[in-house]
Amino acid sequence: NPVEPGDTSFFAVSLDKEFAGSAGLSDETESGANGFVTLLSGNRFDAYRPIIIDSMAVYVDVPNVILTIQLWNTNNQPLVTRKIVVPTTGKTYIPVDIYVPTGTNYKLMLTDIEEGRILRNVNNGPVTITYPQPLKDIMAITGYTNNGLDNVTFYTSYFFDWKISVAG
Repeated sequence: NPVEPGDTSFFAVSLDKEFAGSAGLSDETESGANGFVTLLSGNRFDAYRPIIIDSMAVYVDVPNVILTIQLWNTNNQPLVTRKIVVPTTGKTYIPVDIYVPTGTNYKLMLTDIEEGRILRNVNNGPVTITYPQPLKDIMAITGYTNNGLDNVTFYTSYFFDWKISVAG
């Protein structure tokens, strides 16, 4: 069973996994304009099969920025929290290691940032990013969410080049 909000007991499961590919924009240049911000937002996505978000790329403006990333369910309740130090500027892959059961309307959210700013793409060209952004029959990034506004299509979020495995 998936972990529910408020659970205080947890269990360990050994998962076999198979790398499935990459999802989302490959880097910050793919949609054109961008800028460093501290806004709290993220991506909406569906998991058609149980997946593991292994890692993803981010861009920060100073070394050692601390990011808090959460997986939220469809009711905006956090299911998993990761606090990650980004050691360098430029395109940096960070370990995420979040198991996601089959389901829809998940959100991967940046909920806190300490000691710096993170790069967010603006979806205004020269290439317009459209949703969904599918990864085979495994998962799809379905949009951007910002402070409860789930149908925002102007931005593409902070998370680039998601590395996804299928949990087996």
